[in-house]
Amino acid sequence: MVTAPELVALQEKFGTDAAIARHLGITRQSVFSARKQFGIGSVSKRIKSDRNNAIIQLHRSHFNPRRISEHLHMSLAHTYRILHKYGCIIKKDV
Repeated sequence: MVTAPELVALQEKFGTDAAIARHLGITRQSVFSARKQFGIGSVSKRIKSDRNNAIIQLHRSHFNPRRISEHLHMSLAHTYRILHKYGCIIKKDV
């Protein structure tokens, strides 16, 4: 198998566990197990975390949700869900 630094480098190059597995000729589960063994998080979680932080910062900079969703090329509903999840906005009772 690979070492932790090699696995991080492969993540940067290929992105997903499945793509790394195809490159190495092993199963996706093997790559997943190695990530867990080395304590390496998934790429998608880091990307989502960065995106969510950007949404919160834009909201604090007085961008409205519609402008944020257009800026980040995502749906308005998803933008509202993220803002609500982190307590930036409160859902209105209908």
